[in-house]
Amino acid sequence: MNDTDSRSIGDNGRPDIGEALHRARLTQAAHLEAVSEVHGIERLRLELLADALEPVFASIPAGNEHIAPALVAGSPPRLWLDMVAFVEMGDDRRVYRLVQCTRSERRVLHETPDLQTMAQHVTDYIAHRLVEREQALEEANGAAPVGARGGYSTAALILAWICGFAVGVLGLYIAGVLVRGV
Repeated sequence: MNDTDSRSIGDNGRPDIGEALHRARLTQAAHLEAVSEVHGIERLRLELLADALEPVFASIPAGNEHIAPALVAGSPPRLWLDMVAFVEMGDDRRVYRLVQCTRSERRVLHETPDLQTMAQHVTDYIAHRLVEREQALEEANGAAPVGARGGYSTAALILAWICGFAVGVLGLYIAGVLVRGV
């Protein structure tokens, strides 16, 4: 009989579930501790990246709330840059991975084990997003002429008011005729 078998046999020669449960709980605790350490290491590396990017985050112009970095401790932990992009650690826990989520896919924009290289790629990503935002605001503010914004002209509003008033008066007249006639 090997050592494992003898540990699960009780004093009466029968298998002891209590002892087996105790060993299973110890194994599970050791596994959870190892997983916790891995997540702690991932989070620490992402915190180092966030610290390296702090000057970049601080220099983002006011009014650009769509760039809102946040370190989220999940499984896996992620450093969110905006609503669609984040940095996480790769499968080997040593490689930084810049990921962008689109409606149809998750795209890995860059992978590197080097902190400074990833910080540069994140800085470039943020700069591109800021330029895209500026262009979108310029198009929204300057491309459409004043009359093409979906508003109504004053003449159309006056005509609509007069028609509504006439329909209301006609409705009251018909209601009055029906009430008198009944």
